[in-house]
Amino acid sequence: MEAYEYEALPGENYIRIIKLLPGASEDVIQCNLTAELRHPDQKPYNAISYVWGEKSALVEIICCGKSMHITTNLHDALRAIRAKNPGVSVRLWADAMSIKQTDTEEKNHQIKGMGIVYQNAAQVHIWLGLDEDSIAQETFKLIQGLNEILFHHKSPPNYLSWILLRHLTYDYQHRGLKLAAVMRLPWFSRVWVIQEVALSRRAQLHWGSASMDFADLIELAYKNGLSKHDAKSGLFLDIILIGKSLKASEVQDHIYAFLGNPLALDDKGHLLIEPDYKKTIEEVNIELADALLSCSREAPYVLSFVQHNSATDVNDNSFPSWVPRWGNVDTNGRSIFTIGNIGLEQCAGGGVEKLQYAIYDTKALGAKGMLIEELCWASETLASDDFALDSTRWKASLQASDRLYVEILWDEVSLAFSQYMGPDRMLDRARYSEDFTFTLVTGYRTKEVISQKRHEGIIKAYCEVLQGKRKGPSGEHLVSKRQNERANRCERQFHNCSNRRFGITKSGGFALVPRFAQAGDVCAILCGMATPFILRRADPQIHGEGHYHLVGEAYIHGAMRGELAEKLDKDKVDLKLI
Repeated sequence: MEAYEYEALPGENYIRIIKLLPGASEDVIQCNLTAELRHPDQKPYNAISYVWGEKSALVEIICCGKSMHITTNLHDALRAIRAKNPGVSVRLWADAMSIKQTDTEEKNHQIKGMGIVYQNAAQVHIWLGLDEDSIAQETFKLIQGLNEILFHHKSPPNYLSWILLRHLTYDYQHRGLKLAAVMRLPWFSRVWVIQEVALSRRAQLHWGSASMDFADLIELAYKNGLSKHDAKSGLFLDIILIGKSLKASEVQDHIYAFLGNPLALDDKGHLLIEPDYKKTIEEVNIELADALLSCSREAPYVLSFVQHNSATDVNDNSFPSWVPRWGNVDTNGRSIFTIGNIGLEQCAGGGVEKLQYAIYDTKALGAKGMLIEELCWASETLASDDFALDSTRWKASLQASDRLYVEILWDEVSLAFSQYMGPDRMLDRARYSEDFTFTLVTGYRTKEVISQKRHEGIIKAYCEVLQGKRKGPSGEHLVSKRQNERANRCERQFHNCSNRRFGITKSGGFALVPRFAQAGDVCAILCGMATPFILRRADPQIHGEGHYHLVGEAYIHGAMRGELAEKLDKDKVDLKLI
């Protein structure tokens, strides 16, 4: 049979709509493909959200009377949709068929408008794959049943976990394992799904022959408190950070997959960056960093999102250390917290109007700033699990100890302090404990100013709750509800320590620094940037004086809310980040 050949679209605002023809379950998939002008009043169609799957595993279908090959997973999705609509044709949009994938120019234009495609779709079909273990129907019923239970109990966060562990029958617990199986399906790890579902009017999950509204799954996650941890607002940087650990067929899609989001627009209402698959990911990363620095909403936080994967990345002369790298990187599937973020009142470098920067042909970033002082010591990399209220998450050596990790870390800091500051300057607990613990919780990462008295109460409650847990049920019984609430808040704030180090400066100040920071690195404040940073001097014989590698953002106690702004205005110098 003659192979199907794409005709050029009449213009950038046109899309191809698939008309899926009716057929019996085992019939070959047949469809037509037509170009239509994209607009809100367009004849209704449904969009498909799916995982491409193995590109070499192809199945033949008939499109416009000619042969076309599509991936097995898309073929299965079309077959399932056809089965649910017997005897009628269905209008659909699916990227692999609706976009000529071999035409880079068309792909660039179509990707830019994909957000509108999903936004205008009457419904989005989410294809999770075949139900090979025959558990989909039962699992969807479990989700809907749990929603019903939680609705009647008006449950607080974490109530679902309590039900599953203590009050459901064994049969329900067994089915709960199937619920976990849903979340492990490949669709949930795909970068494009965030935009496709977020912009949809209505979305429906399809797993084999079973179907369920996607809203049911979202409702369950919300009631279990899964969406209530440090919700961020208002940065495109946050949006692409979410997708940093998700999978994409093209590495550039870790950026392009979010261009349909309203936050992807600059101060003038234009896209921050235009899709261009001819560019390397390195070129795209630099272009996006430049665009974000030009956007007043994003600029103060851009450098806070630099998170190196290795020590060699810091000194890598082949790629600028100041440019955030977006791609499938080492996140271990955990949330990544930035110290600097919108709405947190951090203004170490003053307002965004103070930002002055230039990007040179060498890709160096020129900025105004002030060097504060050097680090003289940095701890081992901290793990938030060691601060957990659940001791089963602690490392083995800590579980075997009769002391809390916060106490052990204090001793390490005290020893280092005396070694580097000299015997005349001992780390007095009464004087330094507040600075120590405030640094660990990064000032609570909130715009609210927490008083010293309130902070002391939170830390005290955290320690008392942990000590009570060590005594067993009798000890836990003595802990009040208020103490538990304070301890839980403290534990959440300790998450900010994850993959960072505790540092001491040469003057005896405290800082929470990036995991690849080391003694000799310099603490700095850059004009217009929300947080301080750790810089590493570049070899002057290679780069010249005044050049630095960016190690990452830092929390420096006493410098987060503009305390050094006056000194910065007076002492700022030209710095070049390479």
